[in-house]
Amino acid sequence: MLTKKIIKKTTILSGFFWVVWAKQAFAQQMFSGAPDLIEIVSKFLNFLVKIIGIIGIIAFVGAGIAYLMSAGNPEIAEKAKKYFVYSIIGLVVAVGSFIILLTIDTLLRGN
Repeated sequence: MLTKKIIKKTTILSGFFWVVWAKQAFAQQMFSGAPDLIEIVSKFLNFLVKIIGIIGIIAFVGAGIAYLMSAGNPEIAEKAKKYFVYSIIGLVVAVGSFIILLTIDTLLRGN
């Protein structure tokens, strides 16, 4: 009877240690390749800059269409010219921020 209790407690204890060990081993394996905070922020900011660039290109094309559709109306043509200027400024800002982000990323990672 005492032997059965010892075997039962030993089995439960060894099962508990096995579960704890397996959990730690799984966690180490799962999170060993996890990206760090710098990589996550860098990818997110690069994504935002690319989206802003796409929006700038769409605005540039829209300004061109508005200029073509003005059909000689000077008010609409002036608005379209302003849209051209604003979209070019937006694209310059997007490209400049992308260059700054690449520089900061290179400095932080040490590549």
